[in-house]
Amino acid sequence: MLVEKLKEVYAVLDRGWTRGAYARDKKGRVIDPKDDRVVECCLSGAVRRVCTSTTEIEMLSSALNEEIGKIASGYGIVWWNDCHDRTKEEVLQLVQSAIDACQSSEKKITDV
Repeated sequence: MLVEKLKEVYAVLDRGWTRGAYARDKKGRVIDPKDDRVVECCLSGAVRRVCTSTTEIEMLSSALNEEIGKIASGYGIVWWNDCHDRTKEEVLQLVQSAIDACQSSEKKITDV
């Protein structure tokens, strides 16, 4: 489940990424990440867009924060995403790293 949700987050961000708001419409206006008019999300907004429960949000956030901790200590998802020099490619790379880490973890569990 976690890997699939992270892949959904990746797809949302690949379609459109932003900083400074959870989500924006095609005119750049701030909107709710669950709104049908969303064209771009920040990392945290993409998590909220694909999740259906607080538990899912917490699980995805934990996986992403673990990856952020490997490259930038002291940052959470929002602060890391919103850094002025952050790029969409870096955000996508982080999500891919989280996917890879989760897949590796799942593989170890099934190998036991």
